[in-house]
Amino acid sequence: MSFSTLITLLSFTLFTLSILLNLAQGKGGIV
Repeated sequence: MSFSTLITLLSFTLFTLSILLNLAQGKGGIV
């Protein structure tokens, strides 16, 4: 697995976690 792929997966994971946290707090997501 290349380094750029790891960066992409990491950023995608952080983005997904941020959305899940917002939904858990009742904010309805980033949008």
